[in-house]
Amino acid sequence: MSRALLFCLFCFSFQSLSAQSGKSGNKTLDSLKQAFEQLKTQKASIKRDSLLIMTFRNLAYQIPEGDTTQYNYYKKHFQQLLDNTQWNKALAHYYFLSGTMHIFSNELYLAFYDLERSMIEFKKYHDYENYLKVNNKFVPLINWIMIENVIPKDVQSRYLQYMQEALNLAKAKKDTAVWANIQITIAGYYVFVLKDYKKCYQNTEEVLALIENKNRREWFDYYYITKLGQSLSLLYMNRVKEGRAMLDEVIRVAQENNALNEAKYVLSQAGAFGGRYYLEKKDYQNALKLSLLGERNANFLNFPYFNNVLNNTLYETYKGLNQPAKAFIYLEKVKAYEEASETRKLNQNLAEWQVKYEDEKQKTKIKTLENENLKRANERDEWVQNTLLVSLLIGLGLVGYVFWNNKQLKTKNEELKAKNDEISGAMFKGQTIERKRVASELHDNLNTKIVALKWRFEAINTAKYSEKDQKILADFVKVLDDIYMDVRLISHNLLPAELETQGLVVALQKLLNSISNRHISFHFLTEGVTRRLEPQLEHELYNIALELINNILKHAQATHAWVSLTQQDDRISLTVSDNGKGIDLSQTDNGVGLRNVHARVDNLNGRVQITRQSTHGTNVQIDVTL
Repeated sequence: MSRALLFCLFCFSFQSLSAQSGKSGNKTLDSLKQAFEQLKTQKASIKRDSLLIMTFRNLAYQIPEGDTTQYNYYKKHFQQLLDNTQWNKALAHYYFLSGTMHIFSNELYLAFYDLERSMIEFKKYHDYENYLKVNNKFVPLINWIMIENVIPKDVQSRYLQYMQEALNLAKAKKDTAVWANIQITIAGYYVFVLKDYKKCYQNTEEVLALIENKNRREWFDYYYITKLGQSLSLLYMNRVKEGRAMLDEVIRVAQENNALNEAKYVLSQAGAFGGRYYLEKKDYQNALKLSLLGERNANFLNFPYFNNVLNNTLYETYKGLNQPAKAFIYLEKVKAYEEASETRKLNQNLAEWQVKYEDEKQKTKIKTLENENLKRANERDEWVQNTLLVSLLIGLGLVGYVFWNNKQLKTKNEELKAKNDEISGAMFKGQTIERKRVASELHDNLNTKIVALKWRFEAINTAKYSEKDQKILADFVKVLDDIYMDVRLISHNLLPAELETQGLVVALQKLLNSISNRHISFHFLTEGVTRRLEPQLEHELYNIALELINNILKHAQATHAWVSLTQQDDRISLTVSDNGKGIDLSQTDNGVGLRNVHARVDNLNGRVQITRQSTHGTNVQIDVTL
């Protein structure tokens, strides 16, 4: 993991993390539950609703980690309350809570989205106290987004504006804690985005001046995290002697105060950043010493991506020390994190191959039923017309018959539509079961054997091999590793878990996150999609997006691509565009990928519009009526 992400973790001061890790507050979980149930029985009012919402916020922080049943129970009541309450700040508090929970579930993009909406809501009602609390979580996330992603300049400017706005507001409110925390975040921006180590050092000097007269014990984490930032600046400016001395001093003082959670937090950060620095210098002994120190003190933070920083450092360190057994332990942890966070390459070819036959068979059945229905309707209409021409004398009776006949046709059409829906549902269910089975076989059986084979080859002592043989073996191990990652990706894309559990928006976001580290940067926008769509529609739109993204990766020669999902009233629109060489519109009917897209859209009774940009690039828009 990059140093940028490491330092962005450093930008969250312990004070901003303590809401989850410390479980602060005097009320017990049972007493909060009792208060919540009592408030539910009271008559609705702004006072009752505000107390109920704040009680729920406290409850959410007290619910044991991993107990999603309790959390979802109270969240459901919160959402129901939002539909009826007259308290204008209810929605802002809901987004604040939801964003905070996403942070501690390692869902940083969702956290960013909810916290921004909360911030906008609080600002609308001039509640600057809560606005500042949200900003104190939101600003470090801004830093992470800017560091880890290639984003448009105008969007980056907006993020930097949020950062400056938070700093100005903290100064105006004389909120020293938030002020210092944002200054530390800005220091991270200087050192890892701008590579301006001198400016980072100057910024940390400003933080120390700001908290100079504060009680050192009460401001322990702020002071020594800032000192840690100074030591890193010195090390990267090649003032190694000063930097190491300051780093050692930070660790010594934190160990002397190890009873404090704040000191454990400082040790976890010093271990992570110091370990990474020594690893870069190939000083594996010091890298191991500090990384293990960070690991011992990081457990109470409950941050998966920070633990992955340490796991990755320890894997590289043990590998450098030629201790493959220990390196393998941490490699498995890194792989598990990558699986959970979807940081993998895109490859959906097998998934498309797996369902192609079933999709075609379903389409054929439905088309046959439609043709039979149309033929029957045409025959009856022709018979009615001929009968009217030769039976004018019995017109009134014939009109009555026509009405009756049309009613029968309508009933038959409804029966055929119900049958079509039944066939479609059965096919969808069968495909889902088969995808799960194949994905399980690939992940649990084949991948286990591949990784075992890879490590057997990596354990071979190559000291006596020629340089040519060593290279051949290394290339073979790399191929095995690529196969391992591809099979894991294939098993996931057969039936993405987030598509079933969290819906199309989250599935597309995670898909694009996983491929933006390639030669193409993907950007995702969504508007108006507030609820889950029908499962079959979500699967079809997801597969259409996969097909179009695959075309971009294979043919577009683009550097940036955009995917947007918007909903307006009863219409859902999926747009995929790029800045590549542009499609030859005269050849669109010859491509297998675009034919698949047209077939899927036809199945949804939707519309496809493909346009070539005036200078370069391609835009594909799919519109489906709900």
